[in-house]
Amino acid sequence: MKGQKFGIFKISEAVELEDILENGIQDKNIITAEKLFLESPEVILDKNQLRLFLNGVKLKSENSDGIYRIYTETKEFIGIGEVKNKLLKRDLVI
Repeated sequence: MKGQKFGIFKISEAVELEDILENGIQDKNIITAEKLFLESPEVILDKNQLRLFLNGVKLKSENSDGIYRIYTETKEFIGIGEVKNKLLKRDLVI
């Protein structure tokens, strides 16, 4: 199993269910949504864009089609968005 991985996650970082049941969930056991999508590019939204995005409005985008991590101007992670046909839409908000 040495060297095996899934995306950015290595099998050596995995925790067995038995260990979690015995020791409880530790911070090291939690994978955040932000970390799940670290390989996806980021989009930073200004206040007005963020308000629209959170209300489900599709925003014009020059980015390629795909999944993006969404951040505020202060680099606060908001969630995941998807660009299709030059439009950014809300996918998952944290």
